[in-house]
Amino acid sequence: HNHNATQVPTKWHSWLSHIRLQSPTEDAVMRNLSPTWKAPWVENLTGTRGAHRPYNMVKPNIDAWD
Repeated sequence: HNHNATQVPTKWHSWLSHIRLQSPTEDAVMRNLSPTWKAPWVENLTGTRGAHRPYNMVKPNIDAWD
């Protein structure tokens, strides 16, 4: 299996670690825990094509020879 812990949403972590008995979809406390203004969960995209790449405006320290 090629699974990564960052692919698990935070709500499911406690259930997978056997901390909570009911799954987040069945547990009333977990369903009401997340505030409405919170952004939806997105898995960690580091090392993939979807990873964040900042735009660099700094001149490189080394200039290539022609």
